[in-house]
Amino acid sequence: MSIYEHQSTVCPNMALRSLIYFVAVIKERISGRHNGSSDNDENSTVVRDGRNLYGKSLVKIPTPKFVVFYNGAQKQPEKMTQYLSDSFEQKTDDPELELKCKVYNINYGKNRAIMEKCRWLDEYMMFVDKVREYHRSKDEDDLEADINKAIDYCIENDVLKEFLLERRGEVTKVMALDYTFDKQLEMERADAWKEGRVAMSKLMNKLLDDGNIEEARRVTEDAEYCERLMKEYGII
Repeated sequence: MSIYEHQSTVCPNMALRSLIYFVAVIKERISGRHNGSSDNDENSTVVRDGRNLYGKSLVKIPTPKFVVFYNGAQKQPEKMTQYLSDSFEQKTDDPELELKCKVYNINYGKNRAIMEKCRWLDEYMMFVDKVREYHRSKDEDDLEADINKAIDYCIENDVLKEFLLERRGEVTKVMALDYTFDKQLEMERADAWKEGRVAMSKLMNKLLDDGNIEEARRVTEDAEYCERLMKEYGII
């Protein structure tokens, strides 16, 4: 069983999200609902073929594979692996539960071995790359025109030609929405970062004014402690 996901932004939580997806799929797969049980029978232990989770026979599940395709504008490695154990509050060298999620950078020019096996995906990223090239450092008012320039280029160069000819309007609309959404996320992150720096500056000033040197040092290393002090000082 392969679980694939696409990301246009950097997210360190893909392994955790993959676990949630997999558990949901497996829960549905072994649910007694497939064997005539009521939809409300959440506690059923009977799998579809009639075996019991508490029985003597081993209940097998599909072998999972977790893959994420990344095509965001922020630079990332060509290939990396995220581990579920990275999310654990207490680190351990021998985690009793682990999940590995492979993240492949599919931006144009990356992971050629994969892209050459999937022409459609390769051509799609060529199109995305052209939109970025034409729209680089421009106003949002120019976005639709730049998308159409990229579409014209791709059609002329036999890149997704038939698809773009048939669905030009739809592609333009969806690509514009994607760009607007990504831009909004970028702006929200920038605002959050700015607010965080201001809050930290206020907290540090208060701690230093009170002579709490040790606490000032600790807040730079302990995020939870930092948040607690900010609340105590009425900063957030």
